[in-house]
Amino acid sequence: MKRYLNSVIRFITIGVAVMMLSGMVSARQPILDGAFWQLGSWLFKDWSDQKFADEVKAMKEAGMDIIIIHHGAWWDNDKRDYQTFLKSSVFREDSLLENRDPMESILQAADKYGMKVILGDFLAPDCWQENPSQWMKVWTTGKSEQFRKEYITRYSKHPSFYGVYITNEPSPTDVDKTNTRELWINSTRTVAQTIKRYNPNLKVIHSVGLYAEWQKNKEGKLVPMPPSRQYLDKFWRPWITGIAEIDTWMVIDGVGTYLSDIKHTDMAQAWCQDVAKSAKKEYWTDVENAVMGNIGYFPFTMDQLEDSLQVAARHADKIITFEYIHYMAKSSPKPEARKLYTDYQKYRKQYFSNPR
Repeated sequence: MKRYLNSVIRFITIGVAVMMLSGMVSARQPILDGAFWQLGSWLFKDWSDQKFADEVKAMKEAGMDIIIIHHGAWWDNDKRDYQTFLKSSVFREDSLLENRDPMESILQAADKYGMKVILGDFLAPDCWQENPSQWMKVWTTGKSEQFRKEYITRYSKHPSFYGVYITNEPSPTDVDKTNTRELWINSTRTVAQTIKRYNPNLKVIHSVGLYAEWQKNKEGKLVPMPPSRQYLDKFWRPWITGIAEIDTWMVIDGVGTYLSDIKHTDMAQAWCQDVAKSAKKEYWTDVENAVMGNIGYFPFTMDQLEDSLQVAARHADKIITFEYIHYMAKSSPKPEARKLYTDYQKYRKQYFSNPR
C-alpha cells in the first residue's frame, strides 16, 4: 500500500510539473518584480542624491529588484535637439542638475541592494513624421550614437546596470499612415545593435503598446477600439521576430490609460507571450498602476492593481509597474501614491502568508 501511495504521489507530482511546463498551470505569483521611474526636472529640484538612493532601498523592501528608468534624454522640439539628465558631451544637460549625476547614485544603491537597473534610451524625435528618413537618421546615428556610447561606457562599471529600454511606443496608426513600418523596424534594429556593440552583455527591452484599432461599431461608424489579436499580429509580429538583438518584449497592459480592459489585456498578453516565446524571447508585462487620461491622473487602489496583477501572472516572466515615483513610491509627494505603496506592502505580506 505504501509503495502504491508513493507511486500515486510521484505520478501527481510529475503531472503537475508537466502541466506547468506546458503553460496549463501558472508558475508565478501576482507580485511585482519592478517598476518604471520617470525622472524629470521637478525631481532633480526636490530630491537629493541620497533620496534617490533611499527610494531604491524602499523598492527592495517592497520585494522589487528591477528599476526601469523611462528615458535618458528627451526631444526639445523648439531647439530641435535632445536634452538629458545624464552626463553628456553631445546633448544639453538639464540645468537643474548642477553637476550632479543622479544615475550614479541610483546605480550605487542598486549595486548595494542587489537590484537590476535598466536605463531608458530616448524617443525618436517628435517631428519624425515631417521627414521620417531624416529624423530616424537623427535618432540612430551621429550625436545619438555617441550619446549611447557615453552612457553605456560610463555605467557599465556597475554590476546593477542590467540593460537598456528602447522607449519608443510606435502607434500602428501613425506608422502605417506614413508607410514607415520597415524604416521603424530597421532603425530600432540599428539602435539595438549599437547597444550590443558597446556592451554585448546588456539586455535590450522593447514595449508593445495596445493602441487603438479603428473598427465599425453597431451603427457602422468607425471608432477606436482595443486592438484585435489579428491587428496585433499584423503589426507587431515582424518586430518581435525580426529584431534578433531585442531580448525581452513587454506589453503595456493599457488598463489605466483605457486602451484596454482586463478581459482584453488578458487576450493581448496571451498573444504576445505566444509570439515572444516562439521567437525565443522573454515576455514581460507592464502593469499600469494609475488612471492616466482625460479624467485626470491618480493612483489605482490596491484592489484595482491586484486585478491587473492577477492577469499578468498568467502570462509574464516578469511583472513591472508604471509609474512608481508618481503613483506608488514611499516618498512620492502624492498621499494616494504613498498609500498604494503601503497597501501593496500589506498585500504582498498577506499573499505570502495566505497565497490564493
